Amino acid sequence: MQAAYFVVLARSLGVRAFGEFAAIVALSALLVPFSALGSIVLLIRNVARDASSAAAQWGNAVVLTLTSGSLMALVLASLAPVVAPPGVSVPTVMLVALSELVLARLVETAGLVAQAQDRPSRLAIYPVMLNGLRLGAVLWLGSAGSLGLERWAVVYTLASAVVACVAVGEVTYSIGRFTTDLRSYAAEWRDGMLFAAGLSAQTIYNDIDKAMLGRLSGGFETGLYAAAYRVIDMLYTPVRAVASAAYPRFFRYGAAGPASAVRFARSLAPFVVGYCLLASITLFFAADLVAVVLGPEYGAAGAFIRALAILPLLRGVAYLAADSLAGIGRQGARTLLQIATAILNLLLNVWLIPSHGAVGAVISSVLCDALLAAGFWVILLRLRRREVTWGAP
Repeated sequence: MQAAYFVVLARSLGVRAFGEFAAIVALSALLVPFSALGSIVLLIRNVARDASSAAAQWGNAVVLTLTSGSLMALVLASLAPVVAPPGVSVPTVMLVALSELVLARLVETAGLVAQAQDRPSRLAIYPVMLNGLRLGAVLWLGSAGSLGLERWAVVYTLASAVVACVAVGEVTYSIGRFTTDLRSYAAEWRDGMLFAAGLSAQTIYNDIDKAMLGRLSGGFETGLYAAAYRVIDMLYTPVRAVASAAYPRFFRYGAAGPASAVRFARSLAPFVVGYCLLASITLFFAADLVAVVLGPEYGAAGAFIRALAILPLLRGVAYLAADSLAGIGRQGARTLLQIATAILNLLLNVWLIPSHGAVGAVISSVLCDALLAAGFWVILLRLRRREVTWGAP
């Protein structure tokens, strides 16, 4: 569904408008980790350890997402004249930001609560509903005439709102009540914000390049690069699904120490590493098919896909160690490494994008992902070795 939505949207908008839209989504993504003030990650951790806390954790996440996410969308819209691609209107930025920072986050959180209630199918059904409705909207608008960025932003937000209302309503009904426990959040907010800082750093080195390209290089080059990156992202989706399902279990195994977490990571490794290796090879040799799928206008994106083909393998390897560190309570070390990588990525993009455009973004992405994967595993294996040698967790 996600693949079909991407292909139809890219063909309907055209390279320039698709690049502008991708740049706005990337700008919003930079704020997504803080849109719920860390309450979503606290929900995952706390419900994994105590399922009876689901109602209060759900209420906290909804309230904080609505308030904080809306405020951040307003701030981003106010900064649109200096950070968004030239010519993109403030209302367009506001609508896309609300969709990403509030509505999509509510859909994501609803799926996580349903998973904690032993209804894991909702973790898949809600995103499928979201992408399905967006796909239907693109097809409808495309058949009615030209699909402009402004029109698409309105329908994109309406589609997101419909699915968010359905997901929030169903989860609240299944819980039986809507309650909050903001005092418990107040006692844990530092942990939540620490997780959020780590996710923010990850988002920076994933999306800052598209945001900067949109502002500095315009919509066309951003569209080519964003399309290539989206193809990479689509092929990584199965690993993201495994990561989402396995994330609570990392906390359970991690409670016994680094060795237990590493054993669990190794049990996932054959699928994760094997699939990512196959995906990287496929991307490298089939990159030029992008012109057939998206249209001749996107032909130049094939070179970017080939250059970025190693990313699924690097990210799969990094994911196993990163979630192991979170599971054993070493989120601080994980976050520090992510922040350092984000800073390096930002500096490289500031240096390379003005002079080399999307090629500079490719160099920065590959280098930073490689360093991050190596860093995660160095930290995790050192902790495991110390546990074996000294018995210290």
